[in-house]
Amino acid sequence: MLYVTADWCVTCRTIERSVLTAPNVTAALDGIRLASLDVSAVDADNSALMRSLAVVGPPTMIFFDGSKREAPGTRLVGNITAASLADAAMAAKGTVR
Repeated sequence: MLYVTADWCVTCRTIERSVLTAPNVTAALDGIRLASLDVSAVDADNSALMRSLAVVGPPTMIFFDGSKREAPGTRLVGNITAASLADAAMAAKGTVR
């Protein structure tokens, strides 16, 4: 899972405090490698990277399958809840909750 975040993103701080630490989320993310992409600097490199990933801005979470392709229907953008994140993680792993 790639988590696109920025230090100026207020919603990201809420996600990090409340959503990523929720028991159902930690259980659903078990076995998923997590990576953060910090786009705090608004510069050409970050803009190009976000364009290549089709990311409008933080917070965005993208799940990839074993072939390094985005798992269909799992991208999360904006106000991400514990339930939506747990559901996306389970779907990315091919498990239905």
